[in-house]
Amino acid sequence: HILIAMEPSGISWQALYERLKSCGYEVCLVHCQAVRNNRKTMQDGTSKTDEKDAYSLFDLLRQGQFFLPVERDPALQAAYRLMQRSMALKNNDPSKG
Repeated sequence: HILIAMEPSGISWQALYERLKSCGYEVCLVHCQAVRNNRKTMQDGTSKTDEKDAYSLFDLLRQGQFFLPVERDPALQAAYRLMQRSMALKNNDPSKG
């Protein structure tokens, strides 16, 4: 039995999440703030590295501090991704500077 834990940050996590689910893996999510706060409790927790974040994710998973995403209708998922992309493009618009 394999359970994959990941942080749902930005919009890039969704494609990986969907791919893993389509391959039959169970995937849970851990809030980014929880990972950050948990990392601060570790020895030398002030610095951020991929290794420390991975250990923090594992530690939170072991504690049961994760959630399972709600499966949404594919059309709603596509609309949500388009909305996120549109907002990201608007926020990066150089003419607004």
